[in-house]
Parts: sequence; C-alpha cells; structure tokens
Amino acid sequence: MSKPEGAVSSMEEANSLKNLINRMRKHRSLIASLASLAVIAAGIISYFLLTLVYETSTKILVNQSSAEKGQLTNQNLQANLKLINTYSGIIKSPAILNQIVKELNLEMTSDQLEDDIYITNEKQTQITTITIQNEDPAMAVEIANTIVDTFENDNKEMIKLDIRTKTALLLLAIGNNRRAV
Repeated sequence: MSKPEGAVSSMEEANSLKNLINRMRKHRSLIASLASLAVIAAGIISYFLLTLVYETSTKILVNQSSAEKGQLTNQNLQANLKLINTYSGIIKSPAILNQIVKELNLEMTSDQLEDDIYITNEKQTQITTITIQNEDPAMAVEIANTIVDTFENDNKEMIKLDIRTKTALLLLAIGNNRRAV
C-alpha cells in the first residue's frame, strides 16, 4: 500500500519538529537578543516619540421644547432623532469652535480643535456623546464643558432646546490614537 501524495508520516513530523527545536536551541542567544532589542525599541519609541492623549466625554440629552411638555409622541421622538445630526453639525461649526478657541485662549485654530472632537449618537436615543482628545487632561475637560455651555447658550433661543449635561468622564489613552470622523 502506498502513501497518498503529500502525506507526511508522524516519524517525519517528529524529525522535523526535532530539527526546529535544535535550530532554536542553537540560535537562542540571537533570538533572545532580537526580542530584547524589540522591547527596548518599543520602550524608546513610546517614551520619546508618542504623546499621551487624554480623552474626556460628556453626554447631552437634547429635546425639543414644546408647550405640551407632558406629551411625548412617537412623532416628536422621531423628529428629535433626526435633528441630532443637525446638532452635531452645529456643535462642530466654526461659529461655536471659534468662540471656544477665543474663550479658552487656545493656541490652535477652530479646524485643529474640530480634529479633536468626536460626536456620536447612541442608537434610537436622544443622547449625544461629545468626546474630546487633548494632551492636557484638564484642558480636555474644560473644552468639553465649554462646548456644551456655548452650544446651549448660543442655540437655546434659536432652536428652542432643553439641554441636560452629564458630568464629563476622564480616560487616559496612550499614544496618538485618533479616530477617524
């Protein structure tokens, strides 16, 4: 009986595995040196080249004000959900961001600030999360709070909104991990 083509016997597999182990033993100092070098290089890169980026988030609940506050209809809810994209655009508009840059005396343009702002909407809710990334944790919190305050003050009259904010949470992120918008 002949073996099918390409079949390897267990004896050949054992010999092959023995050869691999022997080669690894023979070159263990080289393998250890390369692993050590990789760890040292990663440490140097993370310490000297990567910048710590802090991230803070604040959540806002946006409702349309109405004379009949007690009534929440499906139509009102759907209208609110559709308006959330509009609110996101307003929050990231140059008018709002220029005010924030000026108010906080930031050394950046509104376009640079916009790159640090991420707005997400929780599915089928009226909750919008505004996330800010910055190298200074206190500044990230200050920017998030100022965005909400500025948005509320500038647009409350225009679009008749009730805005409720939740305390910003501060998280540490390592490296320049920036999400695409």
